[in-house]
Order: sequence, then C-alpha cells, then structure tokens
Amino acid sequence: MEPFLPFVWNASVSKDFTLRQAAVYGIGVCAQHATDAFRPHAMKALGVLNQSILMQQSADEEVATDNAVCAVGKICKFLSKTSLHAKSTILFSVVRYLEDWQLVN
Repeated sequence: MEPFLPFVWNASVSKDFTLRQAAVYGIGVCAQHATDAFRPHAMKALGVLNQSILMQQSADEEVATDNAVCAVGKICKFLSKTSLHAKSTILFSVVRYLEDWQLVN
C-alpha cells in the first residue's frame, strides 16, 4: 500500500475535482476493505480528507466533498482504534460542511 498512497494523498487535494473525487472515494474503499493494511495510514488520511473537504469552491465540486465526508465516516466506522482527537477534529469539519450544505439546499 505504501507505494500507492502518496499518489492518493496528492490527488485528494488536487484542484481537479474529478480526480479529487476518485481519490477520496479510494480512501474510503481502503478504510472499509483493506482495514489492517490501511490502519497505519488512517491519521494521514484524516488530515488529507480534512483538506479535501475544505477545498470545495463550487457546486460542481459537491460530489468530491461528499465522497470525502463519506470516507471520514468509513474511517470512523471501520478503523475504530483511530485517535479520538483526530476523529473529533475532522468531524468538526464534516459538521461544518453539512451545516453549509443545509443552508444551500
């Protein structure tokens, strides 16, 4: 997994939201289906996902942000041993995103 992840981290914060969408989706898949191999990378993933969530600048980018929020949820669900502090920090961003989304929709 190590050779693959630097590319995923970079793509997760790409200005190209379609690339960002695919990368953050992949993070969620890794968290759900490659739990043991992905566990050592969960903290880094949460930081990258936080950056990705905060990047949304247009309505077109909503799907990328939605996928990032979903990936955070999968990390919290499937990698429950991840630091509570890290989870609470990233969940703050998720809640803020959801509040903004509710105001728009």
